[in-house]
Amino acid sequence: MHIGIDIDGVIANTFHLLVHELNAYFGVNHALEDIGDYDIYKVYGVSPEELKQFALSKENILISGPDIIPGADYYLKLLVSTYEVSLISARQEKYFHLTEQWMEKYNVPYHRLILWGQHDKREVCVHLGVNLFVEDS
Repeated sequence: MHIGIDIDGVIANTFHLLVHELNAYFGVNHALEDIGDYDIYKVYGVSPEELKQFALSKENILISGPDIIPGADYYLKLLVSTYEVSLISARQEKYFHLTEQWMEKYNVPYHRLILWGQHDKREVCVHLGVNLFVEDS
């Protein structure tokens, strides 16, 4: 069996860091529970362009700064010992090295790391023969 697993929100606690950084950048104090809209710019009352500027200014910290989701490394070790595991992320290829460093920092095991650059990962999963994909959204 070949298992594909997303990184952000499944292994990396990116959302917690994202809200912290958004609060600091825009000078507000939203709690995680306040974020009920997928279009996060609406929650912060900013334009999509302002959110894009935020993301560009914080991209390295958002890639290399999240904590690991508790237990993720343990369960990945169990899966990797029995199944082929590919980490498939919407992150852009330019973050490959930072992503690898993050995986090493938290001792995250995997067989293959793919930064797909798109949120829809169906095509790459079909191409790789992934039987099961774990996604947070």
